[in-house]
Amino acid sequence: MAVLKIVNQAKKYYDHMAYEDLVSYCTVSRKCPYHCISGRAVNPKNAALAMQSVARVYGKDQGVRLRHIILSFSPAELDKTCDVDVDSANKIAWEIMGYYSGNYQILACVHTNKKHLHIHFIMNMVSYLDGKKYPGDKRDFYRFQSYVKAVLIPYGIQSLRMRTQKQSPSQST
Repeated sequence: MAVLKIVNQAKKYYDHMAYEDLVSYCTVSRKCPYHCISGRAVNPKNAALAMQSVARVYGKDQGVRLRHIILSFSPAELDKTCDVDVDSANKIAWEIMGYYSGNYQILACVHTNKKHLHIHFIMNMVSYLDGKKYPGDKRDFYRFQSYVKAVLIPYGIQSLRMRTQKQSPSQST
């Protein structure tokens, strides 16, 4: 069963280093050796700077800066050792980013460093279109969940479990 997690690190996504810290963590090559990094509305090569610049231009460089989402797969769903499955994870990441990319910069990184293949999504909380902050309301949460489920069905993944993961800054996935 695939698991979709919204990660909330206590005060971690509030500081001025949030963009650089999370992007650096997610894009490190030993975690995504196939260079499975893609962005929508942002170039992965300068994602942290670009996201920070959008927030600064709109005067929204306070409070929560990023939304961090992780989609994990069991080895039976997608196997990290199979190039076809890693390619499928990249396609899934691209499709899922499409949900938010019309308003927000979003980066996806497919990780193969754990027992299970998983994708990290990093979304700027400030819209590049109008500077409005992502509201994070329940309605969007449920719509996003339904959207992800629909994206997964063609890949033979029929069930999805939602989880909010609260981590201390010393924990990581």
